[in-house]
Amino acid sequence: MTPKEIKEKRADLLAEAEVIISKVEAEKRQPTTEERDKFNDLMYETNTLKIKLDGIEAGLNPTGTGKAGLSLDMMDGPGTSRTVRPGEIRLLRKDEKITDVYPPKTKEERQIAELDLGKFLGCACGAEPKDSEAERRALGSYLDASGSVTVPSGILGSVYDLARNKSYVIQSGAPTILMTTPKLMLPRLVTDVSGSWKVENEEADDATAVFGGVELQARTLFFWIPISKELFSDGALIGPTLERSIAEATALEIDRCALVGSGAGETPQGIYNDADVTQTAVSANGAWNDISDSLYRLENANHSANAIILSPRSQNYLRKLKDGDGIYIKQPEWSPPLKATKQVLDTYGEGGDESIIISGDYTNVIIGLRNSLTIEVLKEVKAQRNQVVMMGALRMDVAIIRPAAFDVVTGVLSAWNA
Repeated sequence: MTPKEIKEKRADLLAEAEVIISKVEAEKRQPTTEERDKFNDLMYETNTLKIKLDGIEAGLNPTGTGKAGLSLDMMDGPGTSRTVRPGEIRLLRKDEKITDVYPPKTKEERQIAELDLGKFLGCACGAEPKDSEAERRALGSYLDASGSVTVPSGILGSVYDLARNKSYVIQSGAPTILMTTPKLMLPRLVTDVSGSWKVENEEADDATAVFGGVELQARTLFFWIPISKELFSDGALIGPTLERSIAEATALEIDRCALVGSGAGETPQGIYNDADVTQTAVSANGAWNDISDSLYRLENANHSANAIILSPRSQNYLRKLKDGDGIYIKQPEWSPPLKATKQVLDTYGEGGDESIIISGDYTNVIIGLRNSLTIEVLKEVKAQRNQVVMMGALRMDVAIIRPAAFDVVTGVLSAWNA
């Protein structure tokens, strides 16, 4: 499609979406499930066309900027931070807070942002946390007929920021994007850009860059949090306790999905299971040689690793390495930071006793977070223990936009690699 055809198609889709909105507003009602799904599909298609148009207008330059503030790398340079512009889709660096980039703009939003999550959920459980009058008043606006509570986005931003601080993948550079629609198409650079010299009056060689598309699709993550009713009586503790529990559950799943997600069913696909990421079996030349070779493969692909993520078992093996004189071997200066997480298992391979090591530039993993968290309070499940269970459902996804920026070493045993 030409740029003109793309623009015309987008205009038609936006007009169709406007018809749905106008009808719902005129009839003063909530949209039906069919109308909501249709509207979301229209927004998804218009967003996809917009990215395609920006790519054309930017000459398929991966750092080019299109209109409406949407850039194909979508991330500001180091040391800069600002709130988003209207209509902008932007990636957040690890040092940027959602609450700073998306601050409350109205008096009502500012009041919501000041609510305490623990007190808010305590009221939803029927408890009476101390000094929770504001949360009790606000609850009615976010409680549906089934008893489920939608956590206000103003509170959710602080929970997400806490989770992002705990995620090894994000702290290794993976940017975050807040998904304003259930689906979001991003450009994926399958083959790097290369140039060629052109003789006058002759055709230039075809560019070798291959752009594909990778879709962020909001997938539902469930987690359970048992909380004692006694804890709700202490308003000073319940807020931090709940925020930490939800943030830790979110951070662990971000790391698991980004690193080793299977891609099966609703599970996002991670680096380990991406068919375009190079995998090499461990050698018998020594642990640090395996890591050096992994970095070398990345360098041959014009990339460099900013972190290496491995299992705690593998990390422990490296810490215990000694030279011929019995002196512990220090981590070489050429090695990027090592980060160990239990989300990288030691149960891979045919024998079920192997692990992996993932080197790479983690700025090429995108973490999509939908600004939505629903909590359902189950009062009867743990009643005999005087507990309630909070069943949370948040929506997120992972996208790898540059698979060549990662390298996986497989077959790592406990005695690496005897």
